[in-house]
Amino acid sequence: MNIKNMLVGVGIVLLTNWGVDYFILSRYRTKELQEYRSGQVFSAPETEQTFRPLKLGVAFSQAKRVSPVVVTELNTDWGALTFTSEGAALERLEFIRKNDQTEDVITTIFPTIEREHKAFIVALDQNTPYYYNLVDTSEDDQYFFLTYEGSYEKGLLRKRFAVAKHIYKIDLTIELLASSHAIQNQIRLFLPAPVMPDIKYDTVSALVNNIKGSIEKIPYNKLNGQEGWWAPTIFGTENKYFVHALVADQNNFAQRAYFLMAPENRLISILEGPSVVPQETYSWTMSFYCGPKEAHAMNQVNTQLEETLDYSGILAPLSKLLLKLLNFLYEYVHNYGLAILLLTVLIKLIMLPFTISGERGLKKSNEVQKKMRYLEQKYKNDPEKLRIAQAEVIKKHGLPQLASCLPMLAQFPIFIALSRVLNNSVDLYQAPFFGWITDLSAPDPYYILPALLIGGMILQGLSGDPAQRMVTLTAALVFGAVSANFAAGLVLYICASTLLSVMQIMIQKSVKAV
Repeated sequence: MNIKNMLVGVGIVLLTNWGVDYFILSRYRTKELQEYRSGQVFSAPETEQTFRPLKLGVAFSQAKRVSPVVVTELNTDWGALTFTSEGAALERLEFIRKNDQTEDVITTIFPTIEREHKAFIVALDQNTPYYYNLVDTSEDDQYFFLTYEGSYEKGLLRKRFAVAKHIYKIDLTIELLASSHAIQNQIRLFLPAPVMPDIKYDTVSALVNNIKGSIEKIPYNKLNGQEGWWAPTIFGTENKYFVHALVADQNNFAQRAYFLMAPENRLISILEGPSVVPQETYSWTMSFYCGPKEAHAMNQVNTQLEETLDYSGILAPLSKLLLKLLNFLYEYVHNYGLAILLLTVLIKLIMLPFTISGERGLKKSNEVQKKMRYLEQKYKNDPEKLRIAQAEVIKKHGLPQLASCLPMLAQFPIFIALSRVLNNSVDLYQAPFFGWITDLSAPDPYYILPALLIGGMILQGLSGDPAQRMVTLTAALVFGAVSANFAAGLVLYICASTLLSVMQIMIQKSVKAV
């Protein structure tokens, strides 16, 4: 057999093996390994079939409360936490933000009468305990410790919280102390999304690691209530400014995870643990980040959480730099509105040489265009002479259009990066500026800044090419109307930048700088 026939034979064998494996054997091969990859999405049936249905409800024990409710308040460097013995749950979570004049309080977890909506409720298949006893409280330099115990079917459920004093981190250890008479159970843990009722257009999204390991964000209105994820390592929820999420699962508690979609865009994360048998003792420890969407705070707990920041992406380094500059300026003026104005001036000064160069290039480009139009009229009946004359003009003056556009285009990344910062920075939440602007993260309530922006854009258009004035006027009205829904901090930046551009043009014309 020659080499050619041998290679053909080997190829046929390999192709046949692949076809049999792909089209026949793959139908019977178990998919267990693929299905249990961390972050793998699955669709659960409504009844017991290949997979178990999602367990969204909680069957609480009918036992009555035999001891008074114990409420425990913990005050950390970053906030105030209120725990209750009803459900051994976190009842209220308040973040404290201090400035020179006042101390602002931002609440993301509120008391609720819906038991399964409380933070860190632990559910069993049957007779979930709701009334717990607080059996121990202690603290050290780094943590507060709370230990609760609740009874179920002759078994004992113990929950031990470790609340970090200096970083946004809560550890929870769940212990199931079963007896010989206890029934088989499967444990679930509930954690609600951050709720901020005073944000008019707040959006809640799910957070979960995908099979590649990166964090995926799914808005509430895009979630499928019958979908879940296998063994996630990061799982939770976010709103515009805060995150509540599992960030570490030391004992592999989370076998599956999914969401309970409640009315009014409320979202509750559910971590489903393993099915456990009687006569054995179990213990799992998990860590949670409950804090603001700030890179520094997140990196102290889990660096991967930085992927949740809305300025993540190719412009993330520029956004971070601008945010650092903004906070640096705030340290001196103690007003984020003034800091935005100073940052706008700083950006304008940095971009000034490029802007002047671009305007000169634009002026030169207009002159070249006039010469081209003159040549077209002069040699309209002689294409060959027109081509030669145009080539001479280009050789002498070049093509300045691109050079004139580059400085203008360089400002777009800055604008996009800064708009991400001003639209999503928790530092601007409820931060006042002056007079009617009491919250730079919210739209201007009286539309004064959008009106100033329209006026500035019209002035900018009047100082430019007369042929473009109608286009500029239309653009000003449209953009001004759209900016009415922007955060006041962002509109303040755009308005200040536009007015500074008008002043720059007026000064340049007076001194004939361009």
